[in-house]
Amino acid sequence: MNLLHPSAAVSRVARLLSVVVFTSLIGSGLTLRAQTGSEPAQVLPRVDVSAGVPLVKVGDFKLREARFAPAAVADGDYIYIIGGQDTARAALGSIERFDVRTGQSEEFARLKTGRFWHQAVVADGKIYVLGGVNGQLMHMRDTPPSGDLLAGRRAGQNTPSQDQEMEAANVLEASVEIVDLATRQVSAGVAMPDARAQFGSALIDGKIYVLGGRRLGARSAVRTNDVQIFDLKRGKWAKGAAMPVPGDMVATVVAPGVIVVAGGFDGDRPRHDVAVYNPGDKLWRVLPPLHRDVSSHSLVFLGHHLFLFGDYRSPSELVAYDLVTKRSEGFAFNFQKAWNPAALVHENKIYVVGGRVPSDAESVDAKSVDYIQVYALPEKN
Repeated sequence: MNLLHPSAAVSRVARLLSVVVFTSLIGSGLTLRAQTGSEPAQVLPRVDVSAGVPLVKVGDFKLREARFAPAAVADGDYIYIIGGQDTARAALGSIERFDVRTGQSEEFARLKTGRFWHQAVVADGKIYVLGGVNGQLMHMRDTPPSGDLLAGRRAGQNTPSQDQEMEAANVLEASVEIVDLATRQVSAGVAMPDARAQFGSALIDGKIYVLGGRRLGARSAVRTNDVQIFDLKRGKWAKGAAMPVPGDMVATVVAPGVIVVAGGFDGDRPRHDVAVYNPGDKLWRVLPPLHRDVSSHSLVFLGHHLFLFGDYRSPSELVAYDLVTKRSEGFAFNFQKAWNPAALVHENKIYVVGGRVPSDAESVDAKSVDYIQVYALPEKN
């Protein structure tokens, strides 16, 4: 299979960025300009046009343990899958290392605190594991869900009762753990300013960005648009520019250093928002939205598309968003359905890891899965 040559990919990304961030949007009739701190983000017209860009599955592998909402990072020939929730709804502290050359996975290290709905980045031979939930979903194990919870789940939405039931049993983490890839030793890092889960993360120029997510309010969980930035060199956290909308977020980096967020859940409903952040001018800009709402998903960037895997209401459908044309499409796909998988791009391949599937369409009973699904761009004729 002939994948994009790295130099060609870089060239395409450079052209993409000139379209996404710094020039007029194609066909929009609007030009993005620098915003002052008091100006709202500019909302561009909604676009509902087919993108039609499929991926090709090139591999299926297995994890050592089934994992819901794990984190995953790549370094060298290995992908490190960190934490998650197992089939018994326990928060996992185990880290396994998947060899992309052999397709084999081995136990690598263990966190001091098991967690899921967390994030991780790798920098200078170390994995930084951030936040998450260290508890169990009580209503998934010991008590039947309420009628409101069932109705919300079937509609693809959270309800107040769901947040209350989850927060009664879950504990959000502010802790950061550092895994040394050379020694396999795990140590404590500088904790985040507040405990949170289901946030986006990105690493740009030696700084870790923590974007939005769910944190504790006065009485229950709240979604936030707050951004926190950790400077690895200085060892300190600082507040960043708030996102246009609050919610559970996933994020990806579009080289050379632009963060994109897409979809999410704001506490009441799934979202279709797409926004980009340029650390150079510290501004968020709103792009035309996805053609539909998407939540409980993972997000990666490859070629010139965002790919969203694992939507709650349509977990087997892939959503592709073209960052050049600002158009998205959802299409049937060779994907074993799963909510909240981890996903990353490594050597021009997309690895989608773990997640959870329902036992049937009308039940909230669900199981964590042990999938590693691998995709690539199709060959050019």
